[in-house]
Amino acid sequence: DTPHAALGVFVEITALERLERIRRDFFANLSHELRTPLAAILAYVETLQEIEPDDSEHMRRCLDGLFRQAQRLHALVRDITDLAEIESGAIALSLEVLPLRAFVEDVLALIQPQAEERGIAIVNEVPEAIQVLADPLRLTQILQNLLDNAVKFNRPNGHVWIRARRLGEHLEISIADTGIGIPPADQPRIFERFYRGEKSRSRETGGSGLGLAIVKHLVQLHGGEIHVRSEPGVGSEFTVRLKAVPEPKVAQGAPSTDATK
Repeated sequence: DTPHAALGVFVEITALERLERIRRDFFANLSHELRTPLAAILAYVETLQEIEPDDSEHMRRCLDGLFRQAQRLHALVRDITDLAEIESGAIALSLEVLPLRAFVEDVLALIQPQAEERGIAIVNEVPEAIQVLADPLRLTQILQNLLDNAVKFNRPNGHVWIRARRLGEHLEISIADTGIGIPPADQPRIFERFYRGEKSRSRETGGSGLGLAIVKHLVQLHGGEIHVRSEPGVGSEFTVRLKAVPEPKVAQGAPSTDATK
């Protein structure tokens, strides 16, 4: 029994060390994400203090910068709160049958200004007849995060396609883009909290680094799964698989109209 007991203790210590390493990495990344916008805000405030009162153009640029960095901080705090609630099991889904194409159009309205600014064309190819069983708020988060990334990491005047198809009892929703792509070495870890690839995608573009982790948790909360296919320089495709709305069963042996006369 002694070797088995020693092995059990070793495994437990290894697990604790891994958890401690994850905790340290999380707070190290979090402190960096907080410091970056805070440093920018302080720099803008210092500049504002030195600007001549009649230099309205310089003042406007500083205020715009302050607003952007405040938005970045707000998004980070929101994402941290969401992820904490999801991981603690505090979120309960309120499932509804949703017409997917119309639902996607509503989400696209949130993304469209950002897409138009960069000349990105988003094409909704979801068939009219497809329905999905999902929580409207959480499905919006899933799609908005994925579409936001598809626009953010795209090339100027690029394209984004959102498609859906039914596969038996499941529904596949895919979002493909013509963006910069994700290196193969980064793809297995892309859904980890604060994971940074070689090109530090979200750091360059001001993201929180939590969006895909939130997406994965929300998809799993729906009993689904998410996968990514990507080729650097060509683009990426994220595929979400959820439970489809059960098809209505045709009643067997129902009496015909003639038989009842």
